[in-house]
Amino acid sequence: MSAATVDEAGLSEGMAAAEQKIKELGATDDAEAIHAAALRLLRVRARSERDIRTRLRQKDFPAEGIEAEITRLRNVGLLDDAAFAEAFVEERTRRSPRSARMLRQELSVRGVSPGIAGSSTADVDELALATDIARSQLRKRQPSTYDQFIEKAGPFLTRRGFGYEVAKGALRRAWDDARSES
Repeated sequence: MSAATVDEAGLSEGMAAAEQKIKELGATDDAEAIHAAALRLLRVRARSERDIRTRLRQKDFPAEGIEAEITRLRNVGLLDDAAFAEAFVEERTRRSPRSARMLRQELSVRGVSPGIAGSSTADVDELALATDIARSQLRKRQPSTYDQFIEKAGPFLTRRGFGYEVAKGALRRAWDDARSES
């Protein structure tokens, strides 16, 4: 129990306190510690409910306190899986583009429901993303033939989760654009 909590309760050393009062004060201390820990986690970056729950459990906080804190954060708008998913998809498509399927998979790993993950990736333009990646690969590798280009860049797009048709279209578009510019 923190000294501040003891002072606020008007307790002093040697004072006989009811056991119930001590339990209540301990619960208040736990709630404050859980809240502080959750806010520290959210200060670093946006997180899903599952991520906050898991990290607070790792700190050995009581389960009922964790659930109360999650409800509290949700009610004040600091914890929102839909907003987290939207921000995650936006940042991921900007920094390290990948297919909508792969984005949904990553969101699922982070505890976001399939419905929320699906709606947050609905506007992802896979062909545009794949074409941007293909253009980048074309500049980087500078192949002399189209076959060399698809041999190297095709598997790269596949590893990013793009299907065959999307990858094929993106490679052709990037190759044709580069040839028309020169």
